[in-house]
Amino acid sequence: SDPARPAPAATVPDAHPGGVLAVAFSPDGGTLATGGVDGRVRLWDVREPDGVRPVGTPLTGHTDWVGSVAFSPDGRTLATGSQDKTARLWDVRDRDRPRPVGKPLTAHGDWVNAVAFAPKGHVLATGGRDRTVRLWDVTDPGRARPLGGELTGHRGGVTSVSFAPDGRTLASGGEDHAVRLWNVADPARAEAFGDALTGHLDTVTSVAFAPGGDTLASVGHDLTARIWTLDTDRALGRVCDRTGGDLTPARWRELLPRLPYRPTC
Repeated sequence: SDPARPAPAATVPDAHPGGVLAVAFSPDGGTLATGGVDGRVRLWDVREPDGVRPVGTPLTGHTDWVGSVAFSPDGRTLATGSQDKTARLWDVRDRDRPRPVGKPLTAHGDWVNAVAFAPKGHVLATGGRDRTVRLWDVTDPGRARPLGGELTGHRGGVTSVSFAPDGRTLASGGEDHAVRLWNVADPARAEAFGDALTGHLDTVTSVAFAPGGDTLASVGHDLTARIWTLDTDRALGRVCDRTGGDLTPARWRELLPRLPYRPTC
């Protein structure tokens, strides 16, 4: 394969009547999950890209659009979020016979726009149009339970959630044009990390951490992608370069308003 010249390997027509809203690969890359306007979730065998085929029967239970899907890190569980205000968990160990597990997760008061598993797979994050982020203990998917209270701060619906590779930080993007970071080292006592990251001029549609965990990307309806450096020392180095070493307290407040001043350059 040549990343400079990508070519379509397969097209799956009519995967979901009305449109496909979400896709996610299983950790082993052999299965693709899709969610659609029809309120259904489907699994696809993609081990042979030129011979993609549906696996099992469509997963039904949601009563409105399915806009987010995510596999657990071990590939045994699938999470889905829907405009029916619920998230659901599915046992997909047997791809030919996937089945729902436990009860729908119903803490959100509006559409569930985003779902994401923590790296170890024991915690699920959900983001909703109700402007909140929720954390769930999914150690036993059949008995999922909320962890702590709702995480508030967004002034618009939450559109995307993403865990850092170490599982200690969660990022969320929203309709309020902002990205927020949450300390989830103790999921039952999660809290915001400082102020929101601002700069986007419209809805933030997706957030994602780099594998190293010290860089975050966000994209939005303002037609931009932004890269955020979460490594404080690295950020300070860049600021020192930008200011020519003249980082006065006043200049610090302008460039690093969320950090307390300290002599650096």
